[in-house]
Amino acid sequence: MSMLHKEDRIEMYDYHPHDEQILPIEAQMLNVNLIRLAQYLKLDIGFVDRTQSLQGNDPGNTDMVALDVAAASADVLAVDTVMATALGFEPVELGLLHYADALGTGVGDLEYIGVMETQIADVAQSFEPHENMEKQLLWRESSVEQFLP
Repeated sequence: MSMLHKEDRIEMYDYHPHDEQILPIEAQMLNVNLIRLAQYLKLDIGFVDRTQSLQGNDPGNTDMVALDVAAASADVLAVDTVMATALGFEPVELGLLHYADALGTGVGDLEYIGVMETQIADVAQSFEPHENMEKQLLWRESSVEQFLP
């Protein structure tokens, strides 16, 4: 998302400003739009640096947690899978990672990801989810294939 222009990021959420989000439809549209984009935007490497990370109602909150972790991979979605796990979330419960794994666009199952150096269990923490997490987890579309070419 951070690679997109702000105007395009807003459209990824189905045109509603952040403070006017209608859940779960925004969560559904965001995850479908992200997996659509992943079909065409092929990055050479994914890198996530989480020396510190916000938890809870990010963005806009100040609940910063020291994590001191970085991850990189030729599979951008594998990096997200590893980082989601390090933050205490189940990757395939998150829309984009579920769709990517199911469609073979990326790896969402840690069993198929080789983690080198520091193991996830050595750095994992349980981050506080967003207050709307329950509604955001209603992202599932029964047949995501209908939205893909």
